[in-house]
Amino acid sequence: MPSVRRRCLRRSPLDFWRHVHTEPGESRFRAPARLQAWRKDWAWTPEGFIGQVFRTLGKHLPPPAGAKSPALWGTHAALEEMFGHQARSIKAEPRMFNFRYRSSEHFLDVFRTFYGPVLKAFAALDAASQQDLRNDLHALIVRMNKSGDTAMVVPSEYLEVMITRR
Repeated sequence: MPSVRRRCLRRSPLDFWRHVHTEPGESRFRAPARLQAWRKDWAWTPEGFIGQVFRTLGKHLPPPAGAKSPALWGTHAALEEMFGHQARSIKAEPRMFNFRYRSSEHFLDVFRTFYGPVLKAFAALDAASQQDLRNDLHALIVRMNKSGDTAMVVPSEYLEVMITRR
């Protein structure tokens, strides 16, 4: 049997498969031509810290039209639904990543400046709503913070996903 060249690329799940719209309300997923024999990626889970950040953003703003939560990529059921018909196997292992910042305010300043979903949410809100969002995100951080002092150490679950093509 000839050997198959395999590559492990670490990119976002959205880089893995392109979402192709066919008819209004319908969609299908198509593998990019450059995809090799297998692929390893990661996705934040809805229960983890970033999934909770998305949930908090959703309380203040409606999602973009036709968009699904990015946290769905971090569930076994969604992976099976999206890729099951084209995959020989789907393996997903839960892992933890610790967000470490000087303080919750430092985290909020960094994410408000550089992290697209948070940046866009703040940009779309008026000053009073921005303060409400900031308060809700701060409360989330305080609830999940494990540092025991003014620093921020928040664990966030993600799935490490390996999909083998048929």
